[in-house]
Amino acid sequence: MLKEKFEQRLYQWKKFRESLETDDDPISTCIDFCNNLEYDRLWIDPYDKDQWPGPWDLLHQNLYCNLSKLLFFCYTFQLTDRFSQCSFEIHIGISQQQSAHHFVLFIDKTPIGYYNDIMCVLENLNDLETELCVAMPAVY
Repeated sequence: MLKEKFEQRLYQWKKFRESLETDDDPISTCIDFCNNLEYDRLWIDPYDKDQWPGPWDLLHQNLYCNLSKLLFFCYTFQLTDRFSQCSFEIHIGISQQQSAHHFVLFIDKTPIGYYNDIMCVLENLNDLETELCVAMPAVY
């Protein structure tokens, strides 16, 4: 999908979101989709939320680092009827055990993040020390 021109990507993304409305496991489906996005280096300042790209800017730029993949996941779910009433938060924190930064998207209480550079539902966040929590505003 993401090798197409912008207008085609926009249409295909709309169709993908529509498919999530009736998907039996939409979180896994979206995780699989995001894991297949071509990876790029971190290009977004994680601590400057005012500069984070919106959904259409992100799709237009077509660059996907770990943070922008989580944003893409978030926007995808926010733009469905099925998940439009959920709360969405992105946490940026440090794992004390791994001495590494982590980006975690919470959809209500479900944490989506990375384990060994693979997006997944996270099981254990006991040692995550949140440095920044961003409640994602509704997208229309």
